[in-house]
Amino acid sequence: MKTLDEIRKEIDELDDKFVELFKQRMALSKQVADSKRATSTAVLNSSREQDIIDRLTENEDEINSEYIERLYRHIFELSRDYQKRLLEK
Repeated sequence: MKTLDEIRKEIDELDDKFVELFKQRMALSKQVADSKRATSTAVLNSSREQDIIDRLTENEDEINSEYIERLYRHIFELSRDYQKRLLEK
C-alpha cells in the first residue's frame, strides 16, 4: 500500500501535467475566438459541448461520467469566458 505522501506526490505530478494541458487548451481557445471573430460566430455552441461530453463519458461508469461532465462544464465555462474577454478587446 502506498503512503499518503507517495499518493500526494503522484497527484502533484498529475496536477503539473494537467496545468500544462489546460494552458494548451486555452491557447487553442484563443484560436477559436480568433476564428469566431472572423466569422461572426457566437461563443456558445451548446451542441458542440454536449458532443464532447458524450464522447468523453461514453465508456465510463455512472460515477466517472458524472464527474467528467462536471469537470468539462467548468472547463467550457472558463473557455467561453476567455473567448468573450478576447473578443471584447
